[in-house]
Amino acid sequence: MGIVIRQSFRSTLITYAGAALGAMTVVWLFPKVLTPEQIGLTRLLLETSVIFAFFAQLGTANAVVRYFPYFKDNSGRHQGIIIYAAFVPFIGFLLVTAVYFIFRTAISSYFEKQSALFVTYLFFLLPLTFFNVYLSVAEALSSTFLRIVIPRLIREVGIRVMMILITVFFSVFGFDFTTYLYLYVGVYGIALLVNTFYLLKQIKKPFQWILPADIPKNTWKEMGSFLVFMILAGLGSTLVTKIDIIMISGMLGLSFTGIYSIAFFMAAAIEMPARSVVQITSPILSEHIKQEEWNQVEKLYKQVTLNQFIVGGFLFLLLWINIDNIFEIIPKGHIYSQGKYVVLFVGLAKLFDVITGINLSIIAYSKYFRFSLFLVVFLLVLTIITNKLFIPLWGISGAAFATALSVFLNNLAALIIVYLKSRIHPFSVNNLKTLLLVVVCIV
Repeated sequence: MGIVIRQSFRSTLITYAGAALGAMTVVWLFPKVLTPEQIGLTRLLLETSVIFAFFAQLGTANAVVRYFPYFKDNSGRHQGIIIYAAFVPFIGFLLVTAVYFIFRTAISSYFEKQSALFVTYLFFLLPLTFFNVYLSVAEALSSTFLRIVIPRLIREVGIRVMMILITVFFSVFGFDFTTYLYLYVGVYGIALLVNTFYLLKQIKKPFQWILPADIPKNTWKEMGSFLVFMILAGLGSTLVTKIDIIMISGMLGLSFTGIYSIAFFMAAAIEMPARSVVQITSPILSEHIKQEEWNQVEKLYKQVTLNQFIVGGFLFLLLWINIDNIFEIIPKGHIYSQGKYVVLFVGLAKLFDVITGINLSIIAYSKYFRFSLFLVVFLLVLTIITNKLFIPLWGISGAAFATALSVFLNNLAALIIVYLKSRIHPFSVNNLKTLLLVVVCIV
């Protein structure tokens, strides 16, 4: 756990430096310089591109982490997996591009009534998708070599610093919003270039090939099955987390999307340490599962869950107790305070997500990964139905409640599956003590 602790600690520091910059950008600078509609547009473009990007990866990011232990040897030839990791997503991106042009009219018709500005700038989706595809792949490759600090620095700090700069320039020099969007997309392109150069510098033999004959047929067969299920399950999972933004934009308009996005950002701070821990533990977890070392898996499961619960619970307390004060100090807070209960519901969802630890990763990297597809299909249907039901009733608070309900059921089902199949769970007496402490503090 030594390297996990070091990398996670450094990555968490970077994540919170990024969070501070993000708070300055999203909670203060964006509301001061941009309109709620413009904020909603940038968020909708980004979230939609993330959905497209996940499909375009064709499961590459997950496959790299899952199967890297099968290729690893002392010769260094396993580093040739980078060539495949670069080639496969490009094929996926071409497929996504074809789908984009086929369904462009349908996409436009869904948004044109409430979010016409999105239709105007729809052409930014493809370049933003391309950059997000390879950013995710580069980060996955870095994590397999237990090097997450620099990629995290690029994503959490580098991108946000560049966002601050272009937004300040937009305010000071007064260039048009279209130019601002070109710069916005270009930020992700610069981040990709830096990430790629870092990865190539760290890997000694990046341009070797792993020949198909070098990999056993059974492994190829298992990889193919894994990729199909992970593409379907992962796409569904991504939709579950992004569908609220899409449906709010289609049903309420981009202004409400902007308000929702700022509230969501506040609540997302609760899971920031967890993201770093999950990223660095994934290769170690995959190795333990491959070796069927379930005692080590359970030990890691409990450690990660307890630590994430303590930190996440403390952050939830800080956020919710001070929520009214936060809206008082941000620019145009009277507008964005409509997202108060978005913070509550999404905050509870994020807290439960970190409480349940790495259960979804255990399923994804074990022979039971097929359950991921069942869970996601069920949850995707549930999320769409609950959003359709609660958005007309409660607006953006209804969308947040639907998200919280989906996250709760998703993790509860995953907990049950992991326990039934592996007879391990993440909880101990210390988890109960932490829960009681959080409840007492709130009261």
